[in-house]
Amino acid sequence: SANLNHIQQLDLTSSSNATDFGDIGSDRSYRAAVGTPTRCVAGGFDSTSGEVQLEYVNPASAGNSQDFGLLSLANNNAGAFGNSTYGVFAPNNNGAKRDFMRITIASGGNSSDVGDLNLEIYNFGGGISNGTIGLVFGGYDSQGGGVTDAISQKNITSSGISTDFGNLTQARQMLQGSSNSTRGVMGGGGSTDIIDYVTIASAGNATDFGNLTAVRERVASAASSTKAVFAGGQESSASVDKIDVITIATTSNATDYGDLIAALDGVAGTGTRHGGIS
Repeated sequence: SANLNHIQQLDLTSSSNATDFGDIGSDRSYRAAVGTPTRCVAGGFDSTSGEVQLEYVNPASAGNSQDFGLLSLANNNAGAFGNSTYGVFAPNNNGAKRDFMRITIASGGNSSDVGDLNLEIYNFGGGISNGTIGLVFGGYDSQGGGVTDAISQKNITSSGISTDFGNLTQARQMLQGSSNSTRGVMGGGGSTDIIDYVTIASAGNATDFGNLTAVRERVASAASSTKAVFAGGQESSASVDKIDVITIATTSNATDYGDLIAALDGVAGTGTRHGGIS
């Protein structure tokens, strides 16, 4: 979709359409985001400046975003995860640079390097954390020359290289995920409607959860402690405004939750209980 500067909000307690929250500073695409009850921070690629700019909002007060700082590496088509203190942005790793970039959510500033991604991948998903570790998954493997089913885990509070966690039920790219403090869910990607889940504290392969309402990629995802939504994305190369919902604790197919203000793909989603932490 065209780069748009909308910020949309969604009530995760009952089915509803998204409503307008405000605007980001400029049109950006392929964002990633992290959130707490007091601040949500998003990074998106600015094609004019060539930089990945970070902006933030207070989720309790609708309004336009404010400048936060810069990421040190491009993060488009990638993922982020965090806890109540830190947000970690993974690199879009189409090349040799593999740095995880961390911010302190309550304090504006540029990111710092906290270790490397163990794989040379891009177009992968994120958004899953239990407050201690975060996960990135799927994507395109630059070294292997194909779509991957790998899941990697990274400690949020310490520096170091991410390690193997397990595998998705099917290799795919341009998917996205979210979580509560126990379970992470990953939806869409490539030519699939698959939803997988993992128990974050226990490394291992993902298990089938159910299916989205349609085959979609480039979705955004966000979660509360009980529900996860998958919003927007592309179906047959066309952007959509659909919002699907699941109950995280109960395996099942997604159902319709409402609609976005406009059809969008490649945008970021985050909740105010990132990793189930309030």
